[in-house]
Amino acid sequence: MAAAFAVVPDTPGVEGPIAGPEPMHPGIRQGPEGTNFQDFDYVVDEYFVSGTAGPTGATYKVRMLVWRPAKPEKFSGVVVYEPTHQGGNALICQFAHYGI
Repeated sequence: MAAAFAVVPDTPGVEGPIAGPEPMHPGIRQGPEGTNFQDFDYVVDEYFVSGTAGPTGATYKVRMLVWRPAKPEKFSGVVVYEPTHQGGNALICQFAHYGI
């Protein structure tokens, strides 16, 4: 029997924060006034993450948005990750941002 081993890709590269020229897609749709991240003094930074995936070495480059409190002392230490839908929506955050 042949020995099994895992192929571990290199650590992805990170570019950013990206300053423009414009947003790639709308991200999270705005909710009613008083319910959006900006209303809770959050800011967003945009990054590109790129690398190779899986045993084929296919390359990828994805966009990553990081929402965080504008004041670092307000950060609880909890991080919520979610991929965005191809249409540009962060669906979990869209419905759970009140609690987040």
